[in-house]
Amino acid sequence: MINDGYTLYVNLDADNKASGTVYLDDNTSFNYVDNKEYNYLRIDMEGSDVTLT
Repeated sequence: MINDGYTLYVNLDADNKASGTVYLDDNTSFNYVDNKEYNYLRIDMEGSDVTLT
């Protein structure tokens, strides 16, 4: 799984918007705790515009 890609499905609401969060780490070590090595992204979508923060 570590080398597999990801597919993210987004379902827009009646206002053509969606938001959520994604958490990713290496899935093998405790580096997410010891070294804070992880990605935590907020995803906002409006129409076809996507913002990652």
